[in-house]
Amino acid sequence: MLYLWNNLLAKSITAPEELAAALNLSAAEFEQIKKTAEKFPIAVSDYFLSLIDKNNPDDPIKKQVVPDLREICLHSQLAEADPLAENNNMPVPSLIHRYPDRVVILVSNFCAVNCRHCNRKRNWRAKIEKPNLDKCVDYLKKHKEIREVILSGGDPLLLQTNQLKKILNKIFAVENIKVVRIGSRAPVTFPMRITDELCDMLKNFPAVWLNTQFNHPREITEEAAAACRKIQLAGIPINNQAVLLKGINATPEIIISLCQKLQEINVKPYYLFQCDRVAGTEHFWTPVQTGIDILGKMIGHTGGLCVPRFVIDLPGGEGKIPLMPNPILSENSSGYTFKTYKGKFVDYKKT
Repeated sequence: MLYLWNNLLAKSITAPEELAAALNLSAAEFEQIKKTAEKFPIAVSDYFLSLIDKNNPDDPIKKQVVPDLREICLHSQLAEADPLAENNNMPVPSLIHRYPDRVVILVSNFCAVNCRHCNRKRNWRAKIEKPNLDKCVDYLKKHKEIREVILSGGDPLLLQTNQLKKILNKIFAVENIKVVRIGSRAPVTFPMRITDELCDMLKNFPAVWLNTQFNHPREITEEAAAACRKIQLAGIPINNQAVLLKGINATPEIIISLCQKLQEINVKPYYLFQCDRVAGTEHFWTPVQTGIDILGKMIGHTGGLCVPRFVIDLPGGEGKIPLMPNPILSENSSGYTFKTYKGKFVDYKKT
């Protein structure tokens, strides 16, 4: 049975010609999009497209969805197709095991929007087999140390509701699995997917969490806020994992506004990610110091619940490292000297 959201999703733009016409792009821009899309294809929902200011060439939402020739022209020696070595950490197809007590299962290869900064761009044209859920479940049973499963993809929430229910049933049937996290950008890019039917299904499972990705305050629309509220009323907490993106959100003012607006809709600003060094995303990269400086402008200047953790996901699958501004100016045998958010130096004696 097809629902309204399926019909709306079917209207998403996937062709360069459609995108160029929708945004009134020039012939030169169309040719660049067409060339780039041959390697990294287009997908953008009508809803997310409607948020773009067509008169602003630097629109932050436009930059997230419109192919850029730099995706195929910039070739940093630091860039890799799979910088987090996910493929090397798959003991079972579609299951990534990097951390002791949790795994990621890739349940889909489809999103409402092909975000141009995506860290799995390598899969956009790949023929990805559906995960063998029975093999994944067997792995979970054999590894009693695993207590948490993260569903990712693609976007798990773009599966049919009954499909997702079957997956959750099988995972929660494993005795050692206590928590399931779902990674989805649907509340941001396609909020009409967050239906009553979906939320009624999800609320029947214990300890389900949702991680989403708002990257810019303009993405927090009435529709997106309503979608988040539906999820929360089903008893599911929502965390946000923004990505720091050059030319889109890499200023203290934008990140502060984003995080404050997230707090207003009860979404926790959880992570601010350094953009992964994925081939085809080089034009989005920022210096690490940019993120540290942004947090330095946030701490003390806005509430602690608005301050995310700035995180680098290290190459080679070595894991996430949180970074914070260092407030300790000096240390000696008697104590520390700290620099406050106001720039004042304060001595703190050791006990």
